[in-house]
Amino acid sequence: MKREFFLFLLLSIVVNIPIFKRGLHGVLIKTLYYPAQKIATFLQDISKAEVERDSLAQQLAELKEKFYVETVKQETPVKKLPYIKGNITAYNPLGIPRYITLKVKNPLRDANFLALDIYGNLAGKLFKSEDGVIEIMTIFNKEFRIGVKNVRTGTLGILYGSERPEVRFIPLDISFRKGDTLVTAGIGEFKVAGIPVGIVDTVLKDENNPLFKKCKVLPFFQPYRNLHLLLRKGK
Repeated sequence: MKREFFLFLLLSIVVNIPIFKRGLHGVLIKTLYYPAQKIATFLQDISKAEVERDSLAQQLAELKEKFYVETVKQETPVKKLPYIKGNITAYNPLGIPRYITLKVKNPLRDANFLALDIYGNLAGKLFKSEDGVIEIMTIFNKEFRIGVKNVRTGTLGILYGSERPEVRFIPLDISFRKGDTLVTAGIGEFKVAGIPVGIVDTVLKDENNPLFKKCKVLPFFQPYRNLHLLLRKGK
C-alpha cells in the first residue's frame, strides 16, 4: 500500500515538472487531441453534406412543381388521344373531392375507364354510369388503387388514394427521392402506362410493412383547374 502511494506521489511530481509536462502534453496532442478533432470535423462535414443534400432535394421538388404549374398554364390540352369528354357538374365533397360527377352525351357501356384532366394527368377512374351521368372516383378517395412507376428508377409501386395519396410496397433498398416523377405503370386493372400521376413529396418508413417503405405524393391533378374531364379506356 505504501509502495503504491509513493509511486503515485512520485508520478504526480514528475508530471508537474515543466519539461515532462510539456512532453506529455505533446504526446497527448498527437495521440488523442488531433485524431479526435479530425473525427469531429469529419462528422460535421457529413452533417453539412446531408443538410445540403436535403436542401437541394427540396429545391428540386419545388422547381418541378413550379414547372408543372407553368406548363399547365401554357400547354395545349390533350386532343390526339381517343377520349370522351364529360362536363363537371358536382364535386363531392367540396374541397378535396372523393367523387366528381360528369355529364356526357351518351351512356358508357364499358366500366373500364380512366379519368384524366384536360392536360392528360390522372384524375381518377369511372365509378358509376347511368343515363349520361357519370361519377368519377378521384385519386383522393381511400378506395382508389392503381399501379405506378418511378420514371427515374423504373421501380413499381401501388398508389393508394387519400387526401394525401401515397405509394406503398417500395422495397427498402430501392431509391425513391423527393421530386421523382410518377406515372401509371400499366399493370393490374388498368393497362394504360405512362399517364402522369404526380411527384414524390416525402419518403417514410412503412410501419405496417417493415420490409417496405412508402412515400407521399403531390398529384398533378388539381380539381378546380378543370371545367371538364376526359375519359379514356383503361385497356
